[in-house]
Amino acid sequence: MITVALTVEADGRFSDIHLVGADESALLGRGALEAVEALGHFRPLPAALGLQRMPVQVTLVYKLR
Repeated sequence: MITVALTVEADGRFSDIHLVGADESALLGRGALEAVEALGHFRPLPAALGLQRMPVQVTLVYKLR
């Protein structure tokens, strides 16, 4: 398991993308970061939330064969 933290800005862009906790494998950590960065962005945050940014954590589970 690799956990990636990031901030979603009001316009949907990602910022402050980084790994959380111990990284057991540099290769898996790099892959997790690349997977999140490849998404590029989300839709803008709904104005009704009243947020300029929203912190998010995503946990990726790898099954090695």
